[in-house]
Amino acid sequence: MSKIKKMVNWQPALYGRAHSLVGKEFHWGVSDCVLIAILCMDAMCNTHNWNNYKDKWSSKKQAIRFGKDNGTFRTWLLANGAVETDDPCVGDFVHKEVVPGMDEVGVVLSNNHVLTASEKLKTVVVTSLDLYSGDASSVITLRISEG
Repeated sequence: MSKIKKMVNWQPALYGRAHSLVGKEFHWGVSDCVLIAILCMDAMCNTHNWNNYKDKWSSKKQAIRFGKDNGTFRTWLLANGAVETDDPCVGDFVHKEVVPGMDEVGVVLSNNHVLTASEKLKTVVVTSLDLYSGDASSVITLRISEG
């Protein structure tokens, strides 16, 4: 299996995708935090993985079951060449395990901003990395290398 890589000059694609997603209504299996992260990854890597995951779950319970049965987005990224890092940078993915089989995922947009989807707010938002991270020891940051 070939490893996923960011395309050359990926930043405009990430920011364009993020801009198009902010304010989008939250829906499980379409615009939850994992699907938003996959859309951003697709923009940065010129891939089309979102279609493979869209509508695979329609509730939190189904999302947890999918993660337990198939692995989380974090395990998928690691299996496809992403590496863990301690210093979140633009284009990295930050993960917090909510319950076994389910990670809350965000995409780093700047040194202190993360794009994620909030079930509580029912929308896609940009939030502070500090607020998102909370207990930083529970956050794992993954980076896809540039190709």
